Amino acid sequence: MRVFEYGKKFTALSVVALKPKKDRYEVSDVEPGLRIRVTSAGVKTYIVRYRYLDKSCRLTLGRVEDITLTDARDLAREATRKACARENPAVEKQEARQARIREERAKAEADLNLMDVALETYIDLHVKSMKSKYEVERILRKDVIPFWKGRDINAITKAHILELIRSIKKKGHDTHANRVFANIRVSPCTGIENARKRKQA
Repeated sequence: MRVFEYGKKFTALSVVALKPKKDRYEVSDVEPGLRIRVTSAGVKTYIVRYRYLDKSCRLTLGRVEDITLTDARDLAREATRKACARENPAVEKQEARQARIREERAKAEADLNLMDVALETYIDLHVKSMKSKYEVERILRKDVIPFWKGRDINAITKAHILELIRSIKKKGHDTHANRVFANIRVSPCTGIENARKRKQA
């Protein structure tokens, strides 16, 4: 049950002094709409209550330890201004959060297509169970991942693979280049099979 209590102007000390009660309650500030909600567990949260199209609405600003009193007042003032302009700040916040989640999800999906991320996943899921795991992991982390870091796995072609192998051979490490090729041939790299055929031609 929510109990509302009229309060006075919030101060840093008065906010700290708010104690939990049996039921959740709210205390108002002199700034219109700004309140602190205190749960029975003692969690204190800045909220703004306002009316939008004749409906009572609530905007959660954040916990008192995460936001300053000055910022809370500024945000409450802005929320009230938007409500008066027939905008709904709570809906805007929700839409912004959903957009941020979509962006983060898209970025995470894009990261999965990065060569270095794909190879690290390959190491964790497959290489670590191999008998030669230490050698394979060393080759991938030392020679392959740094060379293709940040590249899209779908953009890796036989030319990129040959470029990697040749860069190792130029250092006079022909045998090691063959080992590297043998290992990337079985890893999730687009175009490796074509590169193998070209190498054999």
